[in-house]
Amino acid sequence: FFLAVFFNRHGLELLRINNIGLAVNEAVSKRFATSVDGVVVYRESQSNFLKFALLEIKTRSGSEAIKKVTYIAKTMGSYIKTNSREVDFLRAVPDKSYRLQLLHHAAVMN
Repeated sequence: FFLAVFFNRHGLELLRINNIGLAVNEAVSKRFATSVDGVVVYRESQSNFLKFALLEIKTRSGSEAIKKVTYIAKTMGSYIKTNSREVDFLRAVPDKSYRLQLLHHAAVMN
């Protein structure tokens, strides 16, 4: 429910969420695997093209983590489009281990 509201608030239509567990890209290697929290299928409200996004959920709740997330949301917004080559990616995901995890997910899931 929360994700549908979030997507709708940003002009996106959430069509499906798949929980897939361990994903292996056998085209590369049977050892090239990752475990995303989900795959989201969506489209922009004025488009017929389906888009896919990987879902990685972090549930850290310490006061410092909450301060960081609140600052990012206030300065960048709660939804941004970026890629790993842009400075915004570094600002949106300041934790290096999280960035590496997201890039690994993206590489395996192509």
